[in-house]
Amino acid sequence: MAKKQLFALFASINAYTNGIRPLNGCIADMQALHDYLLRQSEAIDSTFDFHPLILKNEAATRKAVIDGFQHFAQASVGDICLFYFSGHGSRIDSKDFWESTDGKIEAIVCYDSCVVGKELSVLIHETTHGNPDRHFLAVMDCCHSGGNTKSTLLESVAIRLSMPNRYPATIQEYYGFDRGAYMPNGKGQFSTPKGKHIQIAACRNYQTAKEVVIGAEIRGAFTASLIEVLETNNRMLSYSDLEDRIARKIDNRIRTADQRPSVESIADADKNLSFLGGAVQPKHRFFVGWNKNAESWQVNAGFYHGVSMGGKYPTTLKTKDNQQALTVTAVFAEYALVTWTDESFVPLKKQTYDVQVTIGGAPLNPVAFAPDCDPAIQKLLVEQFEKSGVSYIQLIDAAATSSFRIQATPQGIALLQDGSDVPVFVPVLPVNGTFGMVQALEFWKKTDAVMQWNFLKSLENPISTLVQDQLEITVFRSIGVEKWWEVQPEQMEIVPDFFNPIELPYQKNATGAYNINPSVAIKIKNIGSNPLFIKALYLSGRFGVSSIFVSNNAVGTEAEVWPVLVSNGKTFKSIGLTIDDEHYMAGMHELTDYIKIMVSTEDFSTTAFEQPSLKLRGLDQPKRTVGFGDEPTIKMHDWGTVTVPFKILRPKAMDNKNIGK
Repeated sequence: MAKKQLFALFASINAYTNGIRPLNGCIADMQALHDYLLRQSEAIDSTFDFHPLILKNEAATRKAVIDGFQHFAQASVGDICLFYFSGHGSRIDSKDFWESTDGKIEAIVCYDSCVVGKELSVLIHETTHGNPDRHFLAVMDCCHSGGNTKSTLLESVAIRLSMPNRYPATIQEYYGFDRGAYMPNGKGQFSTPKGKHIQIAACRNYQTAKEVVIGAEIRGAFTASLIEVLETNNRMLSYSDLEDRIARKIDNRIRTADQRPSVESIADADKNLSFLGGAVQPKHRFFVGWNKNAESWQVNAGFYHGVSMGGKYPTTLKTKDNQQALTVTAVFAEYALVTWTDESFVPLKKQTYDVQVTIGGAPLNPVAFAPDCDPAIQKLLVEQFEKSGVSYIQLIDAAATSSFRIQATPQGIALLQDGSDVPVFVPVLPVNGTFGMVQALEFWKKTDAVMQWNFLKSLENPISTLVQDQLEITVFRSIGVEKWWEVQPEQMEIVPDFFNPIELPYQKNATGAYNINPSVAIKIKNIGSNPLFIKALYLSGRFGVSSIFVSNNAVGTEAEVWPVLVSNGKTFKSIGLTIDDEHYMAGMHELTDYIKIMVSTEDFSTTAFEQPSLKLRGLDQPKRTVGFGDEPTIKMHDWGTVTVPFKILRPKAMDNKNIGK
């Protein structure tokens, strides 16, 4: 197999001048990442060749960085592109001509002038547009880098933040304007195209990136932690894995606990891919690590994920390698404190331990075996249950009290719901007439996806008033418009009651076929007095969970955000909802999907919830998604959710015969 080619553009600056404070660790960070990638490329089992372009100090000018993106023009299908920046970051006024949730946009501070995040977005779009199979990764080690697509020492910690040096004053001067890259929104503001890429940022857009002393060297806390995580794991890590593991390392390096790395996937890029574009890895894993600031062991799963203490169904945790049990002592929104049950076991505080978490609490949808299951197959499933690595299944004995039941026969293993004889997903079939471990594990994995979906749909915080007091949500719908993606919210109908399923019927096209699908839009406005963090998940009726693109920035008072779809580098507030043709022709004419809005006073991540939809009755993977038919331990002071259900109605094919009658 031919090797992939990795084209890397490194821009790193210590020696700032003209009133910009110099930094100390940026060149060392760049060199460390460069050397790590070089070692990987020279290994006997290497899968890629390495082609770096390095811009250091005075060579890293605004023009040189922009021109440096031509280095990626050499990349072909399946190759890898990496842009790494280490230096000062800044936030500048949006100048009234940029779309922004808080009047600011992010920028990287080059040697002589700034490159704003909007320009980086154009550069990445130009690199990936027309060749979306390139894997593009942007790694940003600078302040406010969470919005981009070091100073006085404080106890050995320095900040990579600076007031900006020169930057363009008019929209016409920004890179990309004369190329027609910026899109007007009708209000005198412009948005940018979004190329398909993954971004790993040292911190959120409202935070600062720190420099620390490591041994005798000054380094960026983020880059040092990233490389340490990559070096000390003996398996490929997905981007989803990296976010939490880097955060734990940073927490142990700085005492202020106010730097949280951010991993964002832009325009359908896949955060479940391994670092620098390897094969798709297993679903996000939970792990336990030592938090030096809190002086405690913590697991990266909390109330958001269903962790609970005590009760009939307590949460259980055990390490995957040596089966060491842990006990939950306190639960927060995104993490839980734990202790090691075996006091004689001495864990290493510099190490993280992968753990199997079984979600506790009263089972929302318990699972039981049907009375007439084949005894041998049932025994196999029970034996493999503990080895399956599932988190959301509560296996009980009484089928009569279970919402889901397992039907196991020599012909197949199926999951049935609420007395229905229609399988929830395509049954797992025997191989050469027999069932083995592989088939059992496949069944439990699919069933766990169903249970997580149900848990997430029901997730709410009953003691919070955050949603009622600080959010203003407006839901719009559009029906009967063929080019639904061109419809603006002001042209749509406002839905007054969106807590009950919103009916979204298909409409007939010119030939009388029901092919015009509906669309929706959602405006979320912060009417409170404090910044809020807002995410949105799309829960498909086929048990899929995916993130809808929402700005990762903090949403300020009186600011608004829109969950949007991203296609061909453009963003659209109108979100199309469909029942794909395969399922429609197989008899599926009605489906209820959900958009889950999650809001908090502290930053949080929804990555661990994402999962693909499940097959139904042997059909191909559903193509219906949001779009054109393409398918660190932080305590949250308050959080809440809003679930908006949509009932999609596509009339039966035989109804076409009754047109005009």
